[in-house]
Amino acid sequence: MNYYSLSLQELISLAYNNDPEAQFWLGNIYYEGYGVDRDHREAHNWYLLAAEQGHSDAQYQLGNLYLYGHGVAQDFKEAHKWWLLAAKQGNAGAQSNLGYMYVKGDGVAQDYQKAFKWLILSAEQGYAGAQYNLGRMYLQDNGVKQDYQEAYKWFFLAAEQEHVQAQYNLGKMRLLGHGVEQNYLEARKWWLLAAEQGYADAQVVLGLMYASGDFITQDYHEAYKWWSLAAKQRHPEAQSGMGNLYYNGHGVEQDFKEAYKWYYLAAKQGHTYAQFSLGNLYFHGDGVKQDYQEAHKWYLLAAEQGHTEAQFNLGVLYEKGYGVKQDYQEARKWYLLAAEQGYEKAQYGLGNIYSLGNSVEQDFKEARKWYLLAAEQGFSSAHHNLGVLYYYGYGVKKDNEKAYFWILLAIANTSHNRYQDFVKLHDDVAAELNSKQREKIKKQAREWMRDKGFE
Repeated sequence: MNYYSLSLQELISLAYNNDPEAQFWLGNIYYEGYGVDRDHREAHNWYLLAAEQGHSDAQYQLGNLYLYGHGVAQDFKEAHKWWLLAAKQGNAGAQSNLGYMYVKGDGVAQDYQKAFKWLILSAEQGYAGAQYNLGRMYLQDNGVKQDYQEAYKWFFLAAEQEHVQAQYNLGKMRLLGHGVEQNYLEARKWWLLAAEQGYADAQVVLGLMYASGDFITQDYHEAYKWWSLAAKQRHPEAQSGMGNLYYNGHGVEQDFKEAYKWYYLAAKQGHTYAQFSLGNLYFHGDGVKQDYQEAHKWYLLAAEQGHTEAQFNLGVLYEKGYGVKQDYQEARKWYLLAAEQGYEKAQYGLGNIYSLGNSVEQDFKEARKWYLLAAEQGFSSAHHNLGVLYYYGYGVKKDNEKAYFWILLAIANTSHNRYQDFVKLHDDVAAELNSKQREKIKKQAREWMRDKGFE
């Protein structure tokens, strides 16, 4: 019998005569609201009648109602009960949902072996959701030995059925060369397929590719297109990206107020970079009235999530007393957090605190330690200060050759605003060296820059 062609009254008549297929179809009609008012409770009643007669699709749908709390109180254990009955009859959707339930440990004890058992049964029937979750198990080393080739295989099968998350993961595997030859164009292909289906994560990564020009021709208009689509779905990474476009005038007219709007939307969702960027807008007064207290508020939120530049900027606020009471100890705290993550400006700032003895006992050896770390990253002011330490013998034995070495590096890497300061020290040190010494040290400085990749 073709139940699809039956009228509502005919289905009701069959359902009242205990026809499980008719009861199942009535459940679908009330669940979706086809020709009737949508009524999840009524859908539950008809699914239950069919399920109690062993109708596997009705059992599967009952499980879904309990999972989402549609027409009934949410109950993972009840969902498990009905899915298990359907799964034992070979229902692929129920097998897939059972498998995922064991992966997550929702309503049952987490059990990767049981998860694999049910997922493989479903996946071998061609069920895309199970194929995707099997791929994740192999990718993430969950209950099975990590195997990128197996992960790729299952993602591919699901992706061919237009499973967006599988397509997205295939793109990542193609980008990284995990289990398959690295191929940026293939990565973009899979991300594009997912993005065109509205998958926000894929839209975000496409926007990032176009904005950065990594692997494809840089195109800010394309970046705008994909980020705007994801931003409409409230994706914080896309909202932050939109803020960047407006802040820098990339692909759009520069507009700090519009940048503020997008950064704010992302920052309210806890996006670290957007919080940091809002802090910058308030610090500089771009698109908003300059407000150091507001800058502090947003920097603090980002800094507490480990953002190094926000930590450094908080240090600056406390060192200078901008928007907060001047507090060298608090400045040192934030500089230290950023410096320990390798941020050269913070390492330099810490060096200054120890060199000047602000909130700590003056300690030129500790200052030298932090200046050296910043100097290794090519920070010219740190080069200069190392030159000062060696020239005057602060915390180290006076050494004009080392002083000259560091001041040469400072001049080579400096911006114009500090050039004259560096040249004065250079001339003072150079006067105490002969030409042979100077030429030797110049050669050493060139070799250092070449080895560090600063030439």
